[in-house]
Amino acid sequence: MSRSKALYSYILIRLLLAPLMLWTISTLVFLLLRATPGDPVDAILGPKVSTATKEALRVELGLDGSLLEQYLNYLGKLLSFDLGTSMTTRGESVWQIIQNYFPATVELAVFSMAIALIVGITVGSIAASNPDTKLDIGGRLFGIITYAVPPFWAGMILQLIFAVQLKWFPLGTRFPITENPPPTITGLYTIDSIFSGNINHFLHLYII
Repeated sequence: MSRSKALYSYILIRLLLAPLMLWTISTLVFLLLRATPGDPVDAILGPKVSTATKEALRVELGLDGSLLEQYLNYLGKLLSFDLGTSMTTRGESVWQIIQNYFPATVELAVFSMAIALIVGITVGSIAASNPDTKLDIGGRLFGIITYAVPPFWAGMILQLIFAVQLKWFPLGTRFPITENPPPTITGLYTIDSIFSGNINHFLHLYII
């Protein structure tokens, strides 16, 4: 089999297995949430609410049926792209929350990938150009350490250094509270600052 046919077969198999993978992941999420100790109704309303109020919320959330009924209801809503409302911010739909945070997530992912590519290619090129030298060993060590360090821990350390100590970036927000963010056009501050013609915002946020 040629490489192109092998690649097409691999992609086809992955596409065919994607629905099965999504079903497996969604089922595991459902079971893990049901196996977690605690009652979501108590977590939302607290322990001092009356039993009638709790039962009403339980019916509203579909938690009054059997496990199978809850699972089928859960799958049905997923297939219809109905993610319901948030349990922590009552009345706000999950889709609205995703929409609110999606632009920031995209910008974070794009800039993180750009930094990773620049640093990785640079370190890898230097190490490959100097085999069996201190630069090569240092490049390998750098790769092992950055791969092994937990991302959540590295993120907190970088926040402490660049946001708390050096104060180069805002902490907890996408924009410094002392300035007004660019007008919302796409939701992406990088692009919005360019579209609005405010290059100072772009330079302040992403270069300086």
